[in-house]
Amino acid sequence: MVERDPLKSSLVSTVLSTAMWMRGGPLHTVYYKFFSDTPSQASDVTAHNVESCLRRAGKLGDDTHISGIEVETFGLQEDGKPKGLVSEIVRVTCTFEGSTPIAVPSTFLIKLAPSEFGMRMFGRLLMFKNEANFYLKGLGPYGGLRVPDLYHAEYNKVTGEVAIFLEDLSPLTPTDQGTGMSTEDTKLVLTKLAGFHAAYWGLDGSSTTPDLSEAVGVDNPTTLNLFADFFAKSAPKFCPEISKAVDMEFTPEFQSLVMDTILPNVKSYTDSKWMTDGRPQTLLHGDARCENIFMTEDSAGNRDAIFIDPQNSLRGPAGCDLCYGIMFNYGDDLTEEMEVEFIEHYYQALIAAKPDLQYSFVECCHDYICGLTATVYKFIIAGGDGAKSFGRNPEVFRNFFQRMESTSLRWNMKGFFEQGCARAAKVAEGGNAQMTDAERLEVLPQFVQDYCRERTGERATPPIQRTGRTPAEATQTWLGWLGLA
Repeated sequence: MVERDPLKSSLVSTVLSTAMWMRGGPLHTVYYKFFSDTPSQASDVTAHNVESCLRRAGKLGDDTHISGIEVETFGLQEDGKPKGLVSEIVRVTCTFEGSTPIAVPSTFLIKLAPSEFGMRMFGRLLMFKNEANFYLKGLGPYGGLRVPDLYHAEYNKVTGEVAIFLEDLSPLTPTDQGTGMSTEDTKLVLTKLAGFHAAYWGLDGSSTTPDLSEAVGVDNPTTLNLFADFFAKSAPKFCPEISKAVDMEFTPEFQSLVMDTILPNVKSYTDSKWMTDGRPQTLLHGDARCENIFMTEDSAGNRDAIFIDPQNSLRGPAGCDLCYGIMFNYGDDLTEEMEVEFIEHYYQALIAAKPDLQYSFVECCHDYICGLTATVYKFIIAGGDGAKSFGRNPEVFRNFFQRMESTSLRWNMKGFFEQGCARAAKVAEGGNAQMTDAERLEVLPQFVQDYCRERTGERATPPIQRTGRTPAEATQTWLGWLGLA
């Protein structure tokens, strides 16, 4: 990836970076008109600029040139605004001339930073660079995750612009977010995520094979502090603004969860990082939902999945992807039984991919609440000032927010958050950040505790069926599972 910093002086960079970020402003316009041949917006996608980028990437031979180019703006809403909140996409079809080999197809996509200033500033939290690095370093394929081919990636950290040249997956289309996935496809996605997580389990930013040196952790202090500030501003507006945007009413219990439990303690989370400290870390996709997953099927009927948009790819607890993989994908009613069935499926796939993993099913369930909390946290930040964007597709987001609300209450997020804050206070006094499964079980909802009691101590065997067992037998299994029998 080419990373450009036209302002070498830190003082100059500090003074001028905001002005450089203002697309259409004088500094940004002058720079991209006279000093850059990298496209920053659809109007910059010319034969000259595309050829220059592909040549820097080594994709064109010395005597190969682009003699013609067609540019199609891709993925617009009816109001003309991009579907993606944090990117603009164009489809490019090139006519090449020359005799030397070409390592790029004639048609491909170019992802660019969005035109809206606020969303571009949001993307400055390393999202654009994350995605470019994810493709460039082959982080998807290393973990068995199919992703589009990369032809070129360039990020300018001063102007905030990014240009990522990617394989065009058409005529494939992503799964419709409103319809959702079947049980089988949801499980396939969870299997893929489990294998991906297994490949990166326990690795940190010091890893060089694979190279995670620039993979930011979800506990990055700068990001956490910014998000804490965003949350504090957004939380009071979230429920009323979303209610108007998607025509729904949040229950008093959920409003109390946001305002009385999470908001007063949000600094405890960001300062102590209790949601990540002591938890196993892996590399996350960060946005594994229907619209970012293309399902495929070969002639033999074998299904597969291609994942796009790894802008939120960070190091963090696997539960963040697990929660997204279930809540954003499953198309039918997400009952307690289905939730546990999906978590069990993911857990078995994770253990199958990494048999020596020291990670209990109770930990997996506890991390699922961690992921659920992070999801609520993220959408409150996005929804406080950006609720209108959810109003563009009110039915889809109404269904999602209703699911998010009911799941948060069903999974005892209040107890989870209170436990985390108490643990943070304990650690501050010199206590241990690690937790036992018995402590984790305390905040798991009753239906999950019941399910755990019916599991055997063998992690890789299917759970015991709920039928045909007396209370005494269930108690004996439970005591044996805890090692107390």
